[in-house]
Amino acid sequence: MCWGITKGFPATWATNAQKMIDAGSKALFSFNEPDHAAQANLSPEQAAASHIELMNPFAGKARIGAPSITNSGAAHQGIGWLKRFFEACNGKCAVDFVNIHIYGFDTNTFLQHLINVHNLFGKPVWITEFAFGGSDEEVDRQLQVVIDQIERNATFSFVENYSYFMAAEGMMVKGNSMSSYGNTFAYAS
Repeated sequence: MCWGITKGFPATWATNAQKMIDAGSKALFSFNEPDHAAQANLSPEQAAASHIELMNPFAGKARIGAPSITNSGAAHQGIGWLKRFFEACNGKCAVDFVNIHIYGFDTNTFLQHLINVHNLFGKPVWITEFAFGGSDEEVDRQLQVVIDQIERNATFSFVENYSYFMAAEGMMVKGNSMSSYGNTFAYAS
């Protein structure tokens, strides 16, 4: 992942990306939540220009993801931000899939958000971070519903990959074992 355009990422990106491709990576991720001030924090125009410079050289060598967006409904974040990114690209950004993060939605809103993203951008969707709130039992039930829909409902065939956030103590892991919803995530598909 080319996390952003600060902290030296651009200077090392080309070398590191090529090393990853040479080692077998099939996909490269563009910027991490550039629509969020505490993350990559880029305007759509900055992200488009940097995407063309940093990501386009790897088109055809690996699949290229759009910048990973939050699920914020604010006009300058989430889907609104990604619309402006694609407008700023003016057809020049190499993008093979849309990369999204989803937090805090109920299952119906989560699934509708996936449909909205796919319908707006017409690309496969990768959910590279998602999490639900509530007790372990509530999270477990929500995961079961979402995974069942993604894996078995043809409506969601555009979802190519998904990853729960994150494998940490108190989340997917409890002590030396997986949590109840860690097990659901690992074995439900």
